[in-house]
Amino acid sequence: HYDAWIATILAATSHGEFIEEPLQYYRQHGFNAIGGKRRSLATLVREALSMNRVEYLNKEIKRWIDMRGRLEIIGIAEKSIKLVNLKIEHLQRRLLFPGNRLYRLPYIVHEVVGSGYSRFSRNWGSIAIDIFLK
Repeated sequence: HYDAWIATILAATSHGEFIEEPLQYYRQHGFNAIGGKRRSLATLVREALSMNRVEYLNKEIKRWIDMRGRLEIIGIAEKSIKLVNLKIEHLQRRLLFPGNRLYRLPYIVHEVVGSGYSRFSRNWGSIAIDIFLK
């Protein structure tokens, strides 16, 4: 999660470059807050199906609104703020999809055709969330 936040800030504030050599070791141990444990496919599916789609989208919207506020404070280019706004709008559209999964399909197709998922989400993973989760 922290790596994604850092990458987002970097992308909004400058042009980064890849460095081939590792600058930090990733250490895993039994008390890691994130990662560290290998989970079976059945466990991953069970965890995903127990997720609350509306809560997830509300958290994502809040996180991106916070990001926009931070970028505005440091005076980031309007182009980057506009992209964050488009991301928030995509998440808000997904949040407004009907509760009935079958009725969501036309809205999901609209977001696929309009490149919302490919530009602003995890594409197939986000589509699966919108199709299968309540």
